Amino acid sequence: MTSKASIEERLDKALVSDSVIAHRTAVVERYLEGLNEANLEKVAGLFAENAVILDPLGGQTFTGMDEVRGFYANGPFLHPIRSSLDGQVRVAGNSAAFAFTAFSDSKKM
Repeated sequence: MTSKASIEERLDKALVSDSVIAHRTAVVERYLEGLNEANLEKVAGLFAENAVILDPLGGQTFTGMDEVRGFYANGPFLHPIRSSLDGQVRVAGNSAAFAFTAFSDSKKM
């Protein structure tokens, strides 16, 4: 039987330094800039070679850089996008989460 980690142990794993928070926040900001500029290389360059993207509108997955580039080139970048953060970037452990609003063809996404 495995024991559950205490809340203190889980919190310790989630803690990150201020420099990690700043770095991940900058990555999120570059991602949104890339979307707003329709800059495929800026956006794709933020992903690892073995990245997996889940299409939020269709549930299809895209794996690897060729598919990541294809996803953005044939989806989000078909129409101009205006996006912005809706608050601060939240960072814990190995992850960053952020709420943002995007408009394309005057439609809120």
